[in-house]
Amino acid sequence: GYEITYWFLDNETWNREANHTFTDAEYIEECLYYGRAIKAEFPEAKLIANPAGGSNLDKQWIQRFAAATGEVVDYIDMHWYWAWGISTFEHWQEQTPLTTDDKWRKSPNNRSYGQDIQMIREACAEAGYPGMGVMVLEWNIAPSRQSELFSQSLIAVIFCSMVEHSLRIPCSL
Repeated sequence: GYEITYWFLDNETWNREANHTFTDAEYIEECLYYGRAIKAEFPEAKLIANPAGGSNLDKQWIQRFAAATGEVVDYIDMHWYWAWGISTFEHWQEQTPLTTDDKWRKSPNNRSYGQDIQMIREACAEAGYPGMGVMVLEWNIAPSRQSELFSQSLIAVIFCSMVEHSLRIPCSL
């Protein structure tokens, strides 16, 4: 058979624009059902869940999710697309550090990537799972009318904004 270590438990089930969504309770139930089955067959498996996106990130929800699924979930996956719908060169120049604002997420929920990562880690620890990791399986410069003007150097800046917080980011070479 295949030696698979990382298992992803669905994608953006919270996204109301998707073809199928789960309620919070349904996603917890699915993670537990499949997570227990996977871990029973492959005890070394690492399970990744995506309970929230950047625009709907809430500490209390992450804490409840971690408390309910921590027996099987090893990583919380976030999807961050910098400045969705509002990415411009001028906007980038104004931001240090880069923040998670986009057309859906405005102040006071606008935080730096580091603040979001820290908040997720705190929520997991407060739920009794301080070892639950944070990873980003989707990230980039979000689309806007100006985003095609950005170079690879800005993508590197976004990447470094996440890596500086010891975040796991899968890359393909």
